[in-house]
Amino acid sequence: MIRTCSSSCLKVAMFNLAVVALYILLAKAGLFFSLKNTSITIFWPAGGFALAILLLGGLKYLPGILLGAIFAGFMAVTHPLLAVLLGVADAVESYLAYWLLTNKLKFNVALETRQDFLRLTLVAAGLASAVSALIASTAMFLLGEITADLYREIALRWWMGDILGIAFITPFMLIWKNLPQGFLKISHAIECLLVFVCTFLFGQGLFFGWFQGYQFAPHSVSWIILLLVWSALRFGRHHTSALQLLVFLQALWSISQSANAFVYQRAQGDLADFWMFGMAIAVGAMTLAIIAMESRKTQKLLKDSEDRLRLALSVSNQGWFDVNLRTGEVKLSDDCIAMLGNYSEVVYKDFTVWKSFIHPEDLDVVVNAFNDCIATGESKVVEYRFRADNGDWVWVSSVGKVMEWNDSGQACRLIGTHANISARKQIENELKEQKEFFRVITENSLDFIAVLDLEGRRIYNNQAYARIFGDVKSLEGTDSFAEIHPDDRERLQRVFKDTVRTGQGQKSEFRFLLANGAVRYMESSGALIRNSKGEPVSVMVVSHDITERKRVEQEIELLAFYDQLTHLPNRRLLTDRLTQTMASSRRSGCYCALIFLDLDNFKPLNDAHGHPVGDMLLIEVAERLKSCVREVDTVSRFGGDEFVVVLNELDEDFSRSRLQAASVAEKICASLAKPYLLTLRHEGRADVVIEHHCTASVGVAMFLNHESDQEDILKWADTAMYEAKASGRNQVRFFSVEVPS
Repeated sequence: MIRTCSSSCLKVAMFNLAVVALYILLAKAGLFFSLKNTSITIFWPAGGFALAILLLGGLKYLPGILLGAIFAGFMAVTHPLLAVLLGVADAVESYLAYWLLTNKLKFNVALETRQDFLRLTLVAAGLASAVSALIASTAMFLLGEITADLYREIALRWWMGDILGIAFITPFMLIWKNLPQGFLKISHAIECLLVFVCTFLFGQGLFFGWFQGYQFAPHSVSWIILLLVWSALRFGRHHTSALQLLVFLQALWSISQSANAFVYQRAQGDLADFWMFGMAIAVGAMTLAIIAMESRKTQKLLKDSEDRLRLALSVSNQGWFDVNLRTGEVKLSDDCIAMLGNYSEVVYKDFTVWKSFIHPEDLDVVVNAFNDCIATGESKVVEYRFRADNGDWVWVSSVGKVMEWNDSGQACRLIGTHANISARKQIENELKEQKEFFRVITENSLDFIAVLDLEGRRIYNNQAYARIFGDVKSLEGTDSFAEIHPDDRERLQRVFKDTVRTGQGQKSEFRFLLANGAVRYMESSGALIRNSKGEPVSVMVVSHDITERKRVEQEIELLAFYDQLTHLPNRRLLTDRLTQTMASSRRSGCYCALIFLDLDNFKPLNDAHGHPVGDMLLIEVAERLKSCVREVDTVSRFGGDEFVVVLNELDEDFSRSRLQAASVAEKICASLAKPYLLTLRHEGRADVVIEHHCTASVGVAMFLNHESDQEDILKWADTAMYEAKASGRNQVRFFSVEVPS
């Protein structure tokens, strides 16, 4: 990093030395044209050079400018302090002009606008040169170089010379920093050289009296002005800056050679005319060149804009029209003629004929839009069908606006565009057909079809939802999860979010909870809808009402696994429950019990009063059994008047488990031994209440899963039940097994 910094500093130092050398050379050239008996020069090119260096390179070159200016001061005067002060005055001028341009005047070094050129030559140069002139003249007065009566004149002459230096040299350097386009083209170079030679010859004739013996000798300044104007308009800033500098140097050199009218002014110390001549050339020619450049840029921008507009209209299948409402003259673009037909100019000239080519269904809309446009002056857009020259109806979108009015306020000129929108209309019609097709399908479908936004709010619901919610329109914007059963809601919301996130729909079953408390079972599947950019915008959900299917499934399940009379689990479901109980016993290590019971006095009831009464007894027995056990236990009708109770997870200790099972068995015996009041109903007769006493013989088998299988357990309990029946009934007996140690 240190090496890089040293290299950069050395490079800047070398450039500063070069600036010093060039400044001294230009100062010496300027001092050659000093006014009589003074150190004040007619033209100070070093000042223009210094300002250009600062604008192009920045303040890092200010030391070189200051040093060069001090050396120039020593070349102008012999007094050391005055020489330094004059150098400081010149350096201050360059810095002040640079500061004004870069910080206050928003100057662009490209020098491509009149504003930038005038800021440079008149504002910055004028103010900075004035400050420099005041410093220099004050220093000369205080150090005795000039008297008080010369103070004002010396300051003015200093100011005039410095402004000329900036006006000619600074623009020249800024402009020639970049070569002009086409500079090396042979034809361009020859033409430029020819103008340059002619200008030189005319300058020599004007300032040095060449060609005096010829009848058409160029002794008038008008020839010079003509060539400068030609250069400004034809070649631009680069050639003009060089040409005006050539003319000025010729005039300046002629003064030194006592060859023209300015010599007398120099001798008298009055160079107002020469200064005005120089400023007129510097400011006038360059301003004209910049104006010409701006004009060419504007014309190019206008042409580019017209080309882009023409291309845009062509690509978008549009054409323009321009109607003179006073004369009926119509101008149409080629695209417009191709769109409407070659006869379209005739159509537009006669409003009646024009109307006859518009589709009758669209005529009123078009005429009203046309009249509104003429009356209000506002632009109007109208779409209609126009009969082309081949007889086809072309869909046209017309935009028109009144652009000119006469003194009475009447519209004189109407300009606008025609666009062929037949393709768009065809697409719109196809979309309408598709939309209508979708509407007919959805509105007549028995399925429930809904479109939801990404938050689950309803956008659309078909008429099928009216069967559940009534007015479908009232659903728009509501939460689609609000009516879902609370037990299903969270699961459905999770499925919905997964569909939005992954784009994959899932089938789901859920329940609608209606306002009247009814429940409808639904099965649905969702699909993510994306826009043209592939972004998700909504979800379509198709649902089916499966309430009836669920009812049938429940009935089938009831027939398959439950006793039709008591609605208790049948043998098949008992087998499954017993398997689960044995698995639970294996995991927990707790004993379980199976109670097998048979009603003792059931057959006499059937024989005396018939099976309906017996069925009523069995139903009552089932209810009493369920009231004696826990929810985790199972009560099953094994067949006829036999019932099985499975007690789940009693205790790890056999004795405690046996006591718990005995307690439940005794509770069952006591409950079933209570009298039964059975009401027998006969149509057309009074109800008969039958009181019946019925007990049960109960057998109990204790088991652990690893000790036995289901058949053994049922056999053990059945054996114990028969022991109870043999011992006098209405008793509990346990199957005797070896008690674990």
